[in-house]
Amino acid sequence: DSRKGCSLFISSIKILHRSYPDLCQRIKVISIGDSTLSRSEINNLIDLEDHGYVERESLLYLYSIADALIVTSLEDSGPLMVNECIALGTFVISTPVGISNDLITESNGIVMKGISDLDIVKSIVMLFGYHENKDFLDLRKNSKNAISEFLTFEGYINKLLDSLELKFK
Repeated sequence: DSRKGCSLFISSIKILHRSYPDLCQRIKVISIGDSTLSRSEINNLIDLEDHGYVERESLLYLYSIADALIVTSLEDSGPLMVNECIALGTFVISTPVGISNDLITESNGIVMKGISDLDIVKSIVMLFGYHENKDFLDLRKNSKNAISEFLTFEGYINKLLDSLELKFK
């Protein structure tokens, strides 16, 4: 589906590989859903782990172990995947469409200036600058420790209700 921006992501990986080959060696792309990325053969340029279609629990686990979710959508940025990743402490890089402008702040992600392969490359390079930031690393550590509480919808709701009770006491 062209509106998902997969061709932009593939193009950005090609640019990243040409312009920042050392950086490309440090990146692993975890792909879910259809096989568009696998068929594109970007695995020749970057480490690609394709999971295909996954169950909900696996999806949340993959979100939690990722350093960032990259949303390349041309029309809509979630909101569910953006919400889930922010709740899990996963950094979100998104095109400037949909709910992304409302949910993503400097502390939890990057909203790209435009929708192009170069915008994606710039954002990926910026992400590696965030890795040097202690607050970012602490956020990722805490989210990885908390993932077991978010693996089911019921667990997520219970965690949310617990946090609301604490706020109102």
